[in-house]
Amino acid sequence: MTSEVVLMNRRAVALAADSATTVSRWVRGKRKTRYFKGANKLFHLSICEPVGLMINGAGNLEGVPWEILIKSFREDLGRDNYPTLKGYARRFFGWLQKNSEAFPKDFLERQFVAEAMVCAKRIAYAGFKEASQSDGADDEQKAAIITAGFQQQADQVRKATLIANATRKNVAEAISKLSDAVAEAFEKHRDLNLLCSILGKKTIIETSITAVFKNEYSSLDQTGIIVTGFGEKDYFPSIESYNCYGNVLGKLIYERDEYNCKQISQDNTSEIRAFAKAEMIHTFMFGANVNSLVVIDALNEKALDKMESALAENNLLSAGTDIGALKSAVHEEFKESVTDYFRSEHIGDLRSVVGMLPIEELAELAETLVLIESLKERVTTDEESVSGPIDVAVISKNEGLIWIKRKHYFNHDLNPRYFAGLRETMRYDNG
Repeated sequence: MTSEVVLMNRRAVALAADSATTVSRWVRGKRKTRYFKGANKLFHLSICEPVGLMINGAGNLEGVPWEILIKSFREDLGRDNYPTLKGYARRFFGWLQKNSEAFPKDFLERQFVAEAMVCAKRIAYAGFKEASQSDGADDEQKAAIITAGFQQQADQVRKATLIANATRKNVAEAISKLSDAVAEAFEKHRDLNLLCSILGKKTIIETSITAVFKNEYSSLDQTGIIVTGFGEKDYFPSIESYNCYGNVLGKLIYERDEYNCKQISQDNTSEIRAFAKAEMIHTFMFGANVNSLVVIDALNEKALDKMESALAENNLLSAGTDIGALKSAVHEEFKESVTDYFRSEHIGDLRSVVGMLPIEELAELAETLVLIESLKERVTTDEESVSGPIDVAVISKNEGLIWIKRKHYFNHDLNPRYFAGLRETMRYDNG
C-alpha cells in the first residue's frame, strides 16, 4: 500500500509519494502482506522531456522491480518525444510487452503455472475447510462437500468479468498451451491432486487457468501507474493513469483508469488526485471521507424508515399507504444537498486555491497531504502501510522535473563519484 498525490495547475504538476511498499502472498486462501520502507515510487520518465511517472501497489512486474524497468525504458526512450502525454504512456506499455529480455518466454510460462496454482487453491479452499470441519463425515461425504464447494466457486469464476484488456482468446490459448504443465504441477500438490481425482483434471485445470484472467479471482498483483507532465505540444499538464496487472504469457494486462485521467485547460484550472490510501487526504479535500458519507447516507435511510413507522404507530399514516416513492425522493434530495454542501464549502474553494498556487507552494501542499495520511496511519494502525520519507517533485513545461525532496539509500558525502557522474549526465542531457 502507499499514498500518493498529484496536484496540477496551469503552471506545473506537483507529485508526492511515501516510501512504503507491500509484499503479498497467498496462504491457505488468504492474502498475507508485509510492509517495507525505502521504496522509490517517483521517477523521471524521460531524460530530457518534462514527463514523470509514479507507481503504487505491487513493487515489481513478474519479479522485475519497477524501478529497474522504468530506468531501462528511460534509456531506451533517449531523447525521443511525443506531441501529447499519451504518446509516452503508449510507448512505455508497448516497450514492456515486447521486452523479451526482462520477461523470457519460459519464465512467463512457469509464472503462469504458479498463478494458476494460487487460483486453484483459493477456489478449492472453502470446500476443503468445510470438509475438514465435518466431524463424523466419511470419505465419500467429504468428497461430496469438496465437490460442491469447488463447483460453487467455479460457477462464480465463469460469471466473473475478464480483467482489464484480457480476452476470451487469451483464456483459450492459455488452456490449450499450458493445461499439461498445470496438470503436472497439480499432481505434486496433495490437495490439488486429490481434487483432480474427485472432479477430474480437465474441470479443475480449466477453471484455475480461467480464474487467472477474471476479476475477483485473479492472483495477479495490481500496480497503479501514473504518467504526468507535458507533451511537446502541450501548454498545460495532464495525467494519464493506468492499472497494470502483469505480463501474462507475453501479453501485458492493463487498463486505462478513466476517472483519474485529467487535463488542465483554460477552463479547468486545477486538479487534485489522490492514489492508493487516501482517507485523510479525502477528508482534507472534501470535509469528509467516503466511508463517512456512506454512513451518513445509511443513517438518513434509517431515519426515514423510523419516521414511517412512527407515523403508522400514531395513526398519522393510513393503513396500506405506500410512501416508498416519497421516501426515495426525499433521500435523493438529501444526498444531493449533502454533496452540494461539501462541493461548495470544501473542494470548490480548495481547487480554486490550487489553481493559483505558485510552484513551491504547490509542492508543499502535495507533501503535506501525504504527510497527514502517513501520520494517521502511524497513530491508528499497526501496519504503517503509508510511511517512510516522502519524495516530492514538480514538473513544469520549461524546467522539466525538479526534485524538491528525494531520499537516497546512501550518504551523499561518502559517494562523490555518483553525484559527479550525475552532473556529467545532466550536462550531456541538456545539450
